[in-house]
Amino acid sequence: MKKLTIILFLTFASLQVFSQTKIDSVKIKESDMVSTNDDQINFARKKANEVNEINSSGASSHIALNDIFNGNSAVRTYDLRYEGVKGSPFFIERWSTGYIEFANGTIGKANLKYDALAKNLIMLRKAKGDSLELYPYQLNAFALIDESTNNSYVFRKFPNVKTELGTLPTAYLQVLSEGKTVNFLKLSSKRKIAADYKGGYGNDKRFDTFTDNSELYVNMVNDAKVIRIKKNKKSLVAALVNKELEIEEFIEKNKLKLKDETEIAKVIEYYNSL
Repeated sequence: MKKLTIILFLTFASLQVFSQTKIDSVKIKESDMVSTNDDQINFARKKANEVNEINSSGASSHIALNDIFNGNSAVRTYDLRYEGVKGSPFFIERWSTGYIEFANGTIGKANLKYDALAKNLIMLRKAKGDSLELYPYQLNAFALIDESTNNSYVFRKFPNVKTELGTLPTAYLQVLSEGKTVNFLKLSSKRKIAADYKGGYGNDKRFDTFTDNSELYVNMVNDAKVIRIKKNKKSLVAALVNKELEIEEFIEKNKLKLKDETEIAKVIEYYNSL
């Protein structure tokens, strides 16, 4: 574990110079300053003398460095390994042109972001130069248009959505496909993994990271209930009721592994055709 160590040697002479220096750009409160007593000044002088000895004696230099590494010298340490954040909590990082279907059935156009970490919808208010969160009771659905790809994404509100981490009273699920019998849905979700580089068991992971934590669902048409499915045959067949044998034969015939959304969508499309 590498650390950048900055040695702070404060002599009595430097204290006098500092006290005479006027700093116009920073206001310093008395509560922010550390009092200096005679013992501290004498200690600073002693350390200044050790520095002078380093220039004339290799042995003294070796001893002083050992003091630093062993924590026996006046030092202040900085850990510079943290490097910020990777990824974004948003479904689309940029503000997107969007459409909102409000609870009363009216449609509105706005600049929107969907926060996939907090699971909420944010609207930009250009006139006021700020943004606000839209509450679930205010709307039924919304759509986002990614202008960089020209793709559009539709989200609908559903109650009591069971997830890996518990049940959400209300959630916006992305509509992947719609059919006469069943709809294919997705909870577009992200989670934040904190940096981990400190301590003896750190993984030298220097970034906070937003990673995809999405989950898949099916929803029978004309039914508000959603069923969470996993990316395997057993889970999917159990969710697509009344056609289990046909579904299993279709999966085997087409050698589907069901490890991605595209293959699951093929099965659901076939189910809707029966």
